[in-house]
Amino acid sequence: MADETKAEPKKGSLLSQILVPAIIALIAGGSSPWWLKALSHNSTSDASPAVITSINQQPTVNHPDPTRSPIASREFFIGRWRAEVTNVLGPGVHSVNTVTYFDNGRYEGSMLLANSSQGRNINESGNWEFQKLSDQSFRLITRGDDGSEEKGDFTIIDQDHLHNVDVNYIAERVK
Repeated sequence: MADETKAEPKKGSLLSQILVPAIIALIAGGSSPWWLKALSHNSTSDASPAVITSINQQPTVNHPDPTRSPIASREFFIGRWRAEVTNVLGPGVHSVNTVTYFDNGRYEGSMLLANSSQGRNINESGNWEFQKLSDQSFRLITRGDDGSEEKGDFTIIDQDHLHNVDVNYIAERVK
């Protein structure tokens, strides 16, 4: 009688297949290509540094219901926002941007850039300005401490989600 014992997959093998390359990418961040820094700091995009996105991504956007959405205001926007984006800074480049907008007009945060083999964390800071466009939309203008200036127009989806209409991505409030 043959032994018909099934070989069980190693526990955590899928997790390790995901984590190991991610850790290697973070460690190897110091050896990222010269163009990665150039693209991240000299972008000509009109997107906010907190929320750059992929033109290949097509988020599903539920248009805001003016009777239930918050009104666009500086006070509404103050806080921490996060966005994940792919392919805006180059093919296969993925970024996770998390930025806090303070009531004194300053912002601070970071952008984690990664491709299939490398990763790099870039700190960001500067001043921000809010311009109301309508009850459900606004323009964010940022002026980085590095001299960069960027603009992005946003539509409020709900209390915790914004749609960048210029670059087509969703930013989420971090609680």
